[in-house]
Amino acid sequence: MRHKTFFTLAISAALLLGACSGISGTNESKEVTTMPYGWTPSSEKQEITDTTPVPSVTATPTKEATATPTKKATATPTKKATATPTKKAAATATPTKKATATPTPVKTDSVIPEWREMLKEMGTGWNLGNTMDAYDCTWLTNELGYETAWVGSPKVSQKMIDTVAEAGFKTIRVPVSWHDHVTKTTKTDGSTYYKISEKWMKRVHEIVDYCINDDLFVILNIHHDDAATYFVYPDAAHEKSSLEYVTSIWEQIATEFGDYDYHLIFETLNEPRLVGANEWNASSGDGQKAMTYINRYNQAAVNTIRSTAGLHNNDRYIGCPGYAASSDSLDKFVLPKDPSGIEGRIMVSIHAYTPYDFAIANIREFNSSVQSSVDWLFTNLGNKLTKKNIPVYIGEWGVYAEKNNYDARLKYIAHYISSASSLKDASGNVIKIPTVIWDNASYGKEKENYALLNRKTNKWYEEEYVKAIIAAGK
Repeated sequence: MRHKTFFTLAISAALLLGACSGISGTNESKEVTTMPYGWTPSSEKQEITDTTPVPSVTATPTKEATATPTKKATATPTKKATATPTKKAAATATPTKKATATPTPVKTDSVIPEWREMLKEMGTGWNLGNTMDAYDCTWLTNELGYETAWVGSPKVSQKMIDTVAEAGFKTIRVPVSWHDHVTKTTKTDGSTYYKISEKWMKRVHEIVDYCINDDLFVILNIHHDDAATYFVYPDAAHEKSSLEYVTSIWEQIATEFGDYDYHLIFETLNEPRLVGANEWNASSGDGQKAMTYINRYNQAAVNTIRSTAGLHNNDRYIGCPGYAASSDSLDKFVLPKDPSGIEGRIMVSIHAYTPYDFAIANIREFNSSVQSSVDWLFTNLGNKLTKKNIPVYIGEWGVYAEKNNYDARLKYIAHYISSASSLKDASGNVIKIPTVIWDNASYGKEKENYALLNRKTNKWYEEEYVKAIIAAGK
């Protein structure tokens, strides 16, 4: 999703053309749908099946690993190399964690956790929203200006990420829009290849390193590349171009970060949908048809990542969304086949601003209806996913900060996160799924007040509220 704060009239005028990313609501049966334009109730309650045919997608041939700086010096699946006291191998030019002669402590993780433990370790997370995901900022002459174009706050720094880690968050999701930073070329077979700007990739790499330096999990994705130009669009007319785009981008990301271990998670898409009229209704006929193409795009991304050279691309965790990342799309969602053959390495990404009326603060009380909607959401995710041993995480959620809803928000987050911590797997074991709260850097200026961190001061707007979020996830 995206929510913008504009600081000049020129910027405001330019962005009036932009489309918002989605916010989930609830339908009559309390299932999460996506927001708010053209939203209609869902009526389908089918079960996801493992027998639904998975489209056969041939991944774009990938290139061999290059001299791009890597995160580790050995082929062992550890977070850091154990033979060196620094965060990176000595031969790499990537900045180290601290500009100091004091050796950086190294972790001794040697085994990639199985999916149940992985979800538990990811814990409570935070979104670096409205930052690297900004797009269509046509007034800029420097592409690196996109990073602050929507928020007007300072560029992301190590200190900013340190603040998030010190608060107790375990995961940072880094949404990235790529389409304003690519050059289209034609391959020898006549297909289109989208080459990512080296400057843009380098800056994304720096931000990922800020997070890894603090021992955080990182979720890196393709975000607002479903805008008016339809780089990723789930219909027959755009299938070929969408597959070319998805495979081009993931080949380059997987090459850039191929040696980063399981703490870096690739999320194939953000909220793939039919941008335009009624675009947020995952349960509509068009939305259900679009799932055929979304399933193919997810599979193509998985195939590309797995076939790209790198120490950990063959076994890293990958997140995949359904239509608009809504739980309403699970009836038609097909879990991609994983070439790795390892159970649980493909996770489902869900966005759940549930219920819609409370998440945007039209309802300012945490009442029985709100609680019931949250209960139904997690019951649904348990029945359709975790009880079938399919891992899932909440990639976006949250509640607007309004003048009179602080106490209600406290009650909501406690119930929401505790509900996410009480799902079951096929054997009846308790599963704690990660909840990664949305932060759009907007607070006290417009209705979409999702900001938690004041990025100018590196202080929390509501410190006790953040403490409550962290406490609920423990």
